[in-house]
Amino acid sequence: MNLKNKILIGAALLVAIPIIISSSILGYTSSSQSFAALERASKSHLTATRDLTKARIVDYLSALD
Repeated sequence: MNLKNKILIGAALLVAIPIIISSSILGYTSSSQSFAALERASKSHLTATRDLTKARIVDYLSALD
């Protein structure tokens, strides 16, 4: 392997390694943020369903009296 090829391979590695690391970090961060957003949305939906069910039960019990 001549010097030209070694320099090209070294330069390619110097470019590829930071790209791989940064894409891994960005992938992990976006995955974490999307999980948190989905969790907040599902909690919000469950809370709204709970409140609606509670209101319906209270209305039903009030109608019985």
